[in-house]
Amino acid sequence: MDALRPLTLSPQVLFLIYLVPVALVLACLIDFAFFESTMRTLLPATPFALLWFAVLFNVPHHVASLFSFADRGYLSFYRSKLVWGLPLLLIGYGVLLWYSPEAAFIVFILYTEYHVMSQHAGIARLLSRVPAITARLWKWLGILMFVIAYGIVIASPFRDFLASFNAYVLMPYLVAVFIGLSAWLALRSSQPRSIAAISLGIIASVVLLYLGYPFLAIFAARFLHDAGAFAFYISHDYNRNREERPNALYRAFGFTKLPVYILTPVLAIGIAYLLQSVPAASAALIFLYLAHYYVEGFAWKREGLHRKQLQLA
Repeated sequence: MDALRPLTLSPQVLFLIYLVPVALVLACLIDFAFFESTMRTLLPATPFALLWFAVLFNVPHHVASLFSFADRGYLSFYRSKLVWGLPLLLIGYGVLLWYSPEAAFIVFILYTEYHVMSQHAGIARLLSRVPAITARLWKWLGILMFVIAYGIVIASPFRDFLASFNAYVLMPYLVAVFIGLSAWLALRSSQPRSIAAISLGIIASVVLLYLGYPFLAIFAARFLHDAGAFAFYISHDYNRNREERPNALYRAFGFTKLPVYILTPVLAIGIAYLLQSVPAASAALIFLYLAHYYVEGFAWKREGLHRKQLQLA
């Protein structure tokens, strides 16, 4: 059985995660200044076709977010949201997808970027007390930036949708305002370093686009989201199951003798690999993503069971 000491969530680890995009920006500037942008010419346009990216990013953290619900106590606590809200969301999206695939795609992207920025805002609130109104403006401005950035990078009907509003010309102004708002939020927060690190990571992931490195921009955005998510899942799942294992999934794999903090990423990556190996799994993955977005919207609230298992270092 795992040791009894709880696994703490280290703010320093989160800071390092958010500094990765900043390091990538510095690497791009060095590439431009000293190597005639050689790295830019060698990198593919996006990382989505690469096997290692598909296996390690995106799908695994969606899978891992659902592990905690293989627990009778959690199922009972969140019963109404899981029994009513989740089926209604999935059925409603299925109907929209059947009626208008393009509209469904746009809704999916908007929901995705809302979810991504909500995670950053949630981490900021966890690490630091911030003014509520300023934090909401910061969050929604970040959502708008991510939405436009997605349209710039990914060729899709969504790009045409944004182009019809001439939205791309707004991006430099949005980044400038976001920098100013981030500085104001940091100055008024209880932990300015936390807000500064999170804001720098977000800004750097957008700046990579304008430096002409869409591959690194996508990688940076995914790394921020996925690595940050796994930091929470590993800490939560370990602490919930460290004395005994109320979670049926972790009980089933108890024969491996692996601690939960190892089982969480190993199982998530393994299941993700299997899902992506199925030719017709794309529709199932979309519904997996929606389920992930939905449960993340309530699971980590202050009054939820998930938060009770988190301990900051």
